[in-house]
Amino acid sequence: MLNQLKALLSEYALMPVTKENYADLLEVFETNQDFFLIEEGLTKNKGNACAEDIWALAVNCPPHISPSDKFCVGIWKDGKPIAILDYLVEAQIERAYLSLLIINGDYKRQQIGVEITNAFIAAARICGYKMIGLGVAKKNTDAQIFWEKLGFIMFREHDGTMYYNLTWDE
Repeated sequence: MLNQLKALLSEYALMPVTKENYADLLEVFETNQDFFLIEEGLTKNKGNACAEDIWALAVNCPPHISPSDKFCVGIWKDGKPIAILDYLVEAQIERAYLSLLIINGDYKRQQIGVEITNAFIAAARICGYKMIGLGVAKKNTDAQIFWEKLGFIMFREHDGTMYYNLTWDE
């Protein structure tokens, strides 16, 4: 799916998060401190994101997912870190799961999140997935509005998380 994303977002540089580049993405986290205050437990330092948090995001994998099915991608434009996209692919249920899309705070409200999401949807369809799932903290009402505007439908709430799906027929 990463190759499809690279083709669809050709004006950006998309690279897997590695030991060599993860610290470069710290700016994306630092410009989103409000997100980390809402998403309790994502950072080591009570809302103060650090480079180690990015590395943990890149390497930690849910127990039911093979590490080969988890991807953490840094997105740059003109050498500047613009976003981090973390996702899982679950071929057995024909689903891509968007674990995190976080946009550099200096670039919010410029439709970059919409552009990346639309490319993610298109790439998932190209790869044969029938659905995209994601979860949003119940407290994160801005994110809920964002995903709903893009057609995602909330289907369940559990432990403070709202779960959304986007499905299509083909």
